[in-house]
Amino acid sequence: MDLSSSVGRERLASVDIDCSIVTASAEIILNTFSMPVGGCDSVTVHGDVPAIRPGAVAAASRIPCRETERPMAVATEGAEENSATRATVSAQVESGRHEGMAQGQGQRVRFAIRLDLRLDGPARHDVIGRIAAVEAKRTSFTVAAGPPRPRLDARGRSG
Repeated sequence: MDLSSSVGRERLASVDIDCSIVTASAEIILNTFSMPVGGCDSVTVHGDVPAIRPGAVAAASRIPCRETERPMAVATEGAEENSATRATVSAQVESGRHEGMAQGQGQRVRFAIRLDLRLDGPARHDVIGRIAAVEAKRTSFTVAAGPPRPRLDARGRSG
């Protein structure tokens, strides 16, 4: 089934992304988010731009019982404030039923995507989560220019 078709969108209309976080690092360990640094709504670039910084997007979604064990198209899109898309990461996922889950009980699915962020200078950026090609969640962060970091010599002194 084409999950971006109107039938796929109707079927997945009850699936939503209930949280989305932009952070420096994220991964899923034992079905739990692990983020050494909390979420951020601002990133400061000290020095020259463009700058490449490690980053991550973490998101969670509730899947109703009737949608488990069925494929679902998900995508995370990075866009600038003028809505120009910079990058898209997409996948097809399927939420299974764990042994011992009560019949009718929904499922919570967590995603973590690590990526390198290219920061071209001060601007607002949006991270858009999509399910079956329909926007489900938008999280924004801004890039701010900070003072250049001092250059250090071999002894750790600024020069």
